[in-house]
Amino acid sequence: MKYFHHEKDIFQLTTPEYEVPVFGDQIGELELISTELSEIDIMKTVPLSGLEDYMEQNKILACTFRGKEDINIVRLLCETGFKFVGTYNKFRGSFDEFKEIVSNSNIEVNRASEEEYEEILTLEERVFDYSTFQIDPLLDPQITAYRNAVRVKSYFNNSLHRAFNIRVNKQLAGFIQFLVDDKRNVAACVNAAVDPGFQGLFIGPKLYSDAFKMIFNSGVKKINGGYSNQNPAVAKIISACHFKIVDQEIHLRIHRKS
Repeated sequence: MKYFHHEKDIFQLTTPEYEVPVFGDQIGELELISTELSEIDIMKTVPLSGLEDYMEQNKILACTFRGKEDINIVRLLCETGFKFVGTYNKFRGSFDEFKEIVSNSNIEVNRASEEEYEEILTLEERVFDYSTFQIDPLLDPQITAYRNAVRVKSYFNNSLHRAFNIRVNKQLAGFIQFLVDDKRNVAACVNAAVDPGFQGLFIGPKLYSDAFKMIFNSGVKKINGGYSNQNPAVAKIISACHFKIVDQEIHLRIHRKS
């Protein structure tokens, strides 16, 4: 963990170990943690202008900033070398306000079994899922697709994990993952994907709506999740289900020069 400063702003840099096996190098995560810099704090920090040199010295391939869309912070980071990646919306839906997307389709959404997990991973690697890494044109698309599959797999052994799938003529057309906290009656929608061959065929709305309905019918009162602004298909589904955007964050990224 390293700290950087610019005037009174303090940024915290972390390098999660789980990214190294995927990218072959460290990936940084930068966060604004304070707008008040004391004399003691400055002794523990490095000027933000020195971030690129620090990345070079410590073999950090890229560094992502996630935070509020504060114009002063955005301009500061862009001057430092960061580039815009995307804006992510955090949404929330409640049992009382949920609206089902009705269709005449006889295709069913079902609870996924462990025997289907490998099939789910194969599908995930074929999908452009608008993750903050996959939408970055400066990163290798094969690596970011693999990272998405690693992310999906990381939830399989979680005790709160619950997945649903949708099949067309026995072929897996899509899946959606949740972490369901039955004690708190809250669920997080953590991943979803529709096979490229079935996109635009109402598979996505059917998958999301039916899965949301089954989660709510299990006793959950609220569902949280997130999606990229660059994914209008999901935005339409979330709106149609009467879910609301409750927060937004902007993603900026700087890449190591060499």
